Amino acid sequence: MQAILKRWELGVEVVVQNGALIEAKDYSGCTPLQLAIDAHHVASVKFLPEKGAPIEKKDDPSYMPFWQALLNSYKPMIEILLEKGASIEQQNSDGYTPLIWALKNDRAASDHASSPDLVSFLLEKNAPTDAKDALGFAPLFLAIKKRRLWEIKKFLDKGAAIEERHSSGLTPLLLALKYGDLATTHDLLKRGAKIEARDDNGVTPLLWAVQHKLLPVVEFLVEEGAEVDVKDNDGQTPMRLASQRRHEGPPGDSRTIEWESISLPLTKTVKRSFPTQPS
Repeated sequence: MQAILKRWELGVEVVVQNGALIEAKDYSGCTPLQLAIDAHHVASVKFLPEKGAPIEKKDDPSYMPFWQALLNSYKPMIEILLEKGASIEQQNSDGYTPLIWALKNDRAASDHASSPDLVSFLLEKNAPTDAKDALGFAPLFLAIKKRRLWEIKKFLDKGAAIEERHSSGLTPLLLALKYGDLATTHDLLKRGAKIEARDDNGVTPLLWAVQHKLLPVVEFLVEEGAEVDVKDNDGQTPMRLASQRRHEGPPGDSRTIEWESISLPLTKTVKRSFPTQPS
């Protein structure tokens, strides 16, 4: 144990070859491999699994060397453990996969020379994009909620499901609209997301935008071809709702004027084509 703590590579090999228990624990309950990870002792992390140190233990879910490396955000250590057989899908005690955890914690993987984002690093290592957090949100949903455009693009480029539906009925498109993220909305539509996607109440993106009086979103969706007369589960349509609200107040009232502004783009039928974007 002392050889590892002192980062003495030859000493580690000598004590192991002389019969030291590869799974022996120190006073804090850590094995040699766990100590090596915490000490950032790369050579020992390479050597110990070759001598039988387990990467995972099915009968001991608390034994998580790979998660120790993730918590340290140390890229070389993470890479070595993956090469030695660690699962990139291993869940922690909260039920999070490494990718979900990285998204929620905004961690960077450091190799003491550069600090590439841990999310990007895990995606490069083919971390699955369909895992869910405790609330049922997939990585794409989490990236949209954080409005991290570059992460969203990475997930979409990796094939994340653009029509995946959360238990609440939300799709990535509906979620992007609810966060006012027109750039992601545009990207999702360009990639084939359904502009008439509905939540569990039958509400389309356009009806939702009208309900919340989001004029820029209403204009955007109408220009992209959203239908103004599609009914939700209660028979309400974007056009009908705007018309009803417009006539609820007296002429000249600020709310009446606001609803008149919302109603105006709903009469449009021209669909704007997608502009060519740089790759």
